Amino acid sequence: MKKALLCVIFLSLSLSTAFYASAIAPGEVVEWTTPLIGLEVRNDGLFKTSDSQSWVSAGAISLRSFMYTTQNISGIQLTVPIRNGAFMMGFTATKNTDISFSSIDYALHFTSTGALFIWKSGSIVAGAGGYNAGDVVQIRVNREHRVEVLVNAVLRYTSSGILTASRLFIDSSFHNPGSEIRSVKWVSRASWCDDIVCEDVHPCRLSNGCSLGICSYTDLMNGERCVDDSGTCENSVCIEDTTTTTTTTTT
Repeated sequence: MKKALLCVIFLSLSLSTAFYASAIAPGEVVEWTTPLIGLEVRNDGLFKTSDSQSWVSAGAISLRSFMYTTQNISGIQLTVPIRNGAFMMGFTATKNTDISFSSIDYALHFTSTGALFIWKSGSIVAGAGGYNAGDVVQIRVNREHRVEVLVNAVLRYTSSGILTASRLFIDSSFHNPGSEIRSVKWVSRASWCDDIVCEDVHPCRLSNGCSLGICSYTDLMNGERCVDDSGTCENSVCIEDTTTTTTTTTT
């Protein structure tokens, strides 16, 4: 009986873990753990319905986590429809039920005056400029495992510290009634290839370009032309073409 119970518990935990880290497609709308507290889902985002003006009256955490080291997901993108809201959104390594911003490991603070600030575990660490209604904001992890914030595709902030947790949830806390975010979607790791040039460094290895921050190559088979077309590949060695000169004698 005890063995059967342990098997059930193990299976339950395995399924739960698999679901948390299940495949997420870039561009997919972020789903939230229910029941929501002081919020409702609107326009593929969140809207604060609670009349309470405090940091412990409304919040949500994503239903699923992402693993930026193994999945093609680096974070989220959202649209801010108004500038008089006040809320925080970011990453946390633990799926908690605390709706306060202090439980968010890395949070982007949208103020009611249009300013942006970065918070880490409940303490402010940096400013990130401002925002306007309609701006598209990304909170993501770069290939160096640092947190980045972009507004309308312009980099505003990069964390000095490197993330230690590889699995992250999206966590949030809302202060002002009527605060809203829209189109909260997962974003890919395509940015990990920014500024990476994958050159053909071997005459018999063809570059496939950069994918998810890594250059990949294909070894050319025997008989295939070398990368620079100077000869033929044989056992990974480029055998250069020989030029035959024909001499004609006139009598």
